[in-house]
Amino acid sequence: MNCVYVENHFEAAEYLKNKEGNVFLTTGSNNLKDYTEDNSLKERVFVRVLPLAESLDKCLKSGINPAHIICMQGPFSEEFNIACIKETNSKFIVTKQTGSAGGFDEKISAAVKAGAKAVVIKAPEEEGVSFAEFKNIINNLFNIKEKKTVNLVSAGPGKRELLNFEAVKAVESSSLVIGSKRVLNCFDLTGKKIEYAINSDEIKNIIDKNKDTNISVVFSGDIGFYSGAKKLVSILNEENYCVNKISGISSYVYFLDKINKTQNDVLFLSIHGRDVNFVDAVKTNNKTLILLGEENDVSKICSELAKNNMNNADVFIGENLSYDNEKITTGKAQDFINYKNNKLSVIYIENPKAVSRIYSFGLNDDSFERNSVPMTKSEVRAVSMSKLMLSENSVVYDVGSGTGSVSIECALMAYKGEVFSVDKNESAIECLNNNISKFEESNINVIKGEAPECLKILPVPTHCFIGGSCGKLFGIVKTVLEKNSKARFVINAITLETVLEAKKAALSLGCKDLEIVNVNVSRAKNIGDLSLMMGLNPVFIISFTGKGE
Repeated sequence: MNCVYVENHFEAAEYLKNKEGNVFLTTGSNNLKDYTEDNSLKERVFVRVLPLAESLDKCLKSGINPAHIICMQGPFSEEFNIACIKETNSKFIVTKQTGSAGGFDEKISAAVKAGAKAVVIKAPEEEGVSFAEFKNIINNLFNIKEKKTVNLVSAGPGKRELLNFEAVKAVESSSLVIGSKRVLNCFDLTGKKIEYAINSDEIKNIIDKNKDTNISVVFSGDIGFYSGAKKLVSILNEENYCVNKISGISSYVYFLDKINKTQNDVLFLSIHGRDVNFVDAVKTNNKTLILLGEENDVSKICSELAKNNMNNADVFIGENLSYDNEKITTGKAQDFINYKNNKLSVIYIENPKAVSRIYSFGLNDDSFERNSVPMTKSEVRAVSMSKLMLSENSVVYDVGSGTGSVSIECALMAYKGEVFSVDKNESAIECLNNNISKFEESNINVIKGEAPECLKILPVPTHCFIGGSCGKLFGIVKTVLEKNSKARFVINAITLETVLEAKKAALSLGCKDLEIVNVNVSRAKNIGDLSLMMGLNPVFIISFTGKGE
């Protein structure tokens, strides 16, 4: 390189005195005296200084020709330095050995390309430690535990070309990278420490045991869409880690684009490790996209759709998305009843016959098959449902379900939850199953047995409706409260004895918000040209809630 190194400004000036050609001085205004004592050198010097009155004043007092003063604020690019050298017709450029932060590299490369010789004032040799070493000394001295930065990185569908630039940058800056082998294959991890893990607790343990302070945890898809990142964020935030979340392309975005569908009006679900009422979702939505997790998920979904009269729904299946063996298959739901898909696939379903969800209480009694099985009448059912106060995620016991009219109404309301219909009567079970098929409700589980014994093996309920107890009402309430001390109860009774039994159970078990309502309903009956009001049996509706812990 056409470059000469000197110890200080005095040596630089001494070197330049005996040379011919203009000098481009880039070292500021503080050492001009060394370059202006010799008149011949002073006339050849061009100075670049900060645009400050103080700097300009020093140049003028040193005798620098005003036409040779360039007042500008850096940083300066290589191209601009070349332009300055050529504009001043300089054969030499004077600079300090400052490193890249001071624009040293741009000055040297500009000198080479402009054909000028660089006169470099060496950096003073100083003893000391690096910033990283200094930080460790302070941390050890005061017993400071350094805060770790954890980047939660989206790997997208899995193809390297689809990675977010910010994701690549985060991984490149990390010394430790954690994730599954499949997602880590997307990145260049040369020289990095690698740990394979997907469980949040396991990842947290790895982060804790390593001394690395800049760590990336890589997840497939987008961390904001049914990702394990959610649990990990909660764990890390509890211990005050510095968490950076970096989003990416979701598999559903990639897949919808591949099959030429928009995201508008699509319901997004995941059954990867989740229990989801996908039948209800497809039944009440024109477009549904579901992330899968097991090899038989397509078969399970399409079998249930066919069973619930949606066998002609349009189905699109995406497997190994973005990889070389990517596969997209289309057809009707009935075509995939025995289909075996790869894990982590995606299914998109269009149901042109989707129906609106019914939220009103009190379905018409004629909607249900009855035979000789007892049924809670429409008006009483409507009041009972209002007292039950369900949410879309409720888990309901319907004890003494009879025809299942209450179960059907509960299933329509708690469409993201579950209903367990319990009855010991064979004819009631048959009638119940027929009504479930008629209403196409897939979140009702029929339990043949006697309460409270059969309730003990069921999932924890949030609500319990009791239409018939066979004299075991206290035991039923007690069993439910043992499973959930905050459960909500509604009991229908037609005798005063049952009302007293329900009240005694609620009070003795410490329940709250006890309410008893008597409902008397009359319906018009046509006799000739006349309409007479005919009374139904009066029904008591008792409601209360467990006191909780």
